[in-house]
Amino acid sequence: MEEQQKLRRQFFVHIVYNMIAFALIFIAFGIFMFYMVRNITFSAVDAQLKEAKNDFADVTVTLENLYQIFDLGDLQYFKNKNLNFLEYNIAKRINNPQINLILREKNGQILNENDLGKLENYAKEIEFDSTNLDCIYNLELENEYHYRCLNFKIMGNNSENNTYVQLLINIDSEIVLISKYMEIITYAVALGIALSGIASLVLSKQTLQPIQETLRNQTEFVQNASHELRTPLTIIQAKQELMLQEPNAKIIDKSEEISLTLSETKRLSKLTKDLMILVKGANLKLQKEEVNIDELIKTIVLPYQDMAETQKKQILLHLKFGKEISLDVNKIHQLLVILLDNAIKYTESRR
Repeated sequence: MEEQQKLRRQFFVHIVYNMIAFALIFIAFGIFMFYMVRNITFSAVDAQLKEAKNDFADVTVTLENLYQIFDLGDLQYFKNKNLNFLEYNIAKRINNPQINLILREKNGQILNENDLGKLENYAKEIEFDSTNLDCIYNLELENEYHYRCLNFKIMGNNSENNTYVQLLINIDSEIVLISKYMEIITYAVALGIALSGIASLVLSKQTLQPIQETLRNQTEFVQNASHELRTPLTIIQAKQELMLQEPNAKIIDKSEEISLTLSETKRLSKLTKDLMILVKGANLKLQKEEVNIDELIKTIVLPYQDMAETQKKQILLHLKFGKEISLDVNKIHQLLVILLDNAIKYTESRR
């Protein structure tokens, strides 16, 4: 019973360990897939930002010419002239309609606020850090609109006239796509974990089945060994006690009892040898021989008739087969011993 409880506990431990292992694998795979999808989705957006930045490779020359023509250091003069940066091929350099361009002064003030379209309403919420240059980052407006951003600097004719460009591209559709992917991956991982529970149950059963079989065989082995060893010992003890009741009897008068005792002793030795072989995991081969079945049964039953008499029970034999049969005498002997032992044990005494 205790072994069964241990085996049951081991069964649940196997299930838990297998589920944990499968769950970790599915979770790790889900995280990997999420970041792969995320990186692939954003890589196309980032490529557009980098390509737009490359369009400004020669903008320094244009600005230097502008500084020579106009006193751009006087920003108010520039605004009074009502000149738009678009006319000087700065914002026009962006060919991608998905990208929004913001021009900023060194202090972060927006120079082309009137050209931002719908972004003009959120101009004050658009964060800018002049130290965060050439790095793509995410920007969120009103917890609803999402952008990927890239800041870089274009030079004027001196370091005080630097102008900053902030490129923004909306990624709301990408965020929704990633969210859907995340939802699908979550369901897939949950399904995988659920299936791993079923797989763990099946695998645990298959893993522990040999152990259960071994435990069952061990139980049967102990029960059979109990019968096999107890019976010869009981016969030997009974015969010896009968002989002690007649201490003056001659050996020749007790030759039958002595012969039977020696026979049971040899059988006990043989059983012990067989049990040792079974413990080592070896298989006992059948050793068949031709014997008269009636004589064999009579020889096996004879000691038990005396045992039955001591318990006020009786074993009756009606042997009329009388033929030679090829069989393993030891195995038949063991089988009949178990049968006779149980018969004597569970048969009521005569009144």
